[in-house]
Amino acid sequence: MPLAQARELSEFARNFFRGSLKAANKVYSLEYGSVPEDDKLRRNSNRQKALQSHKALSKLPILDRIKTLETWEQEKRCGNCHEYAQVAANEGIRRKIPNIWLATLVNGMHCFLVLADTPVQFNTMPITEFKHFEQNDFSVCDPWFNISCELYLYHSKTFEKACDWNYKGKQITSKLFRTGEPAVQWFHRLVNIKIAFYQITNEKGEAISLGTGIS
Repeated sequence: MPLAQARELSEFARNFFRGSLKAANKVYSLEYGSVPEDDKLRRNSNRQKALQSHKALSKLPILDRIKTLETWEQEKRCGNCHEYAQVAANEGIRRKIPNIWLATLVNGMHCFLVLADTPVQFNTMPITEFKHFEQNDFSVCDPWFNISCELYLYHSKTFEKACDWNYKGKQITSKLFRTGEPAVQWFHRLVNIKIAFYQITNEKGEAISLGTGIS
């Protein structure tokens, strides 16, 4: 059940941003990659537009950002992992899906949702430790990465996605790499940073800490 719900919430969030400016932190290298140059230039142009809008949005609390985005025309919406995750979380709350957790790297580098089949308490840990949850029915909803999978597979799935992005020439921008960092290089930093977990809904699907952990 959690995996099916994770897929539904991910698709909801991706539809929210479909046909829009999308992420402000994804850019293509013009020096390598299999994606045609016209497609790269279009993404890079959209990224610049999204970046300007996202700078204004980022000054707002996360819930106000989502409310603001809902008023924008579809093609003008923009969002990074924080916005994608919150859109999915909001829909999960609306559907009263139980045991939703927000997983966010302690340095704010990335965030996503974890859905559990039973009440649970997660300790702070890096993604490399997710392999220990193979016996648990826990699933990840990561619409920014376009990944929905069982929690223990998240490490390998993110590596596969990063390799695919690298092949295409996609890079990730950040405070450290404002012009873009190769996706695989970004991945290797991602998986070793500890993640904190914030409960979004309880076992009855009731909201607990809407917005906690996202800034």
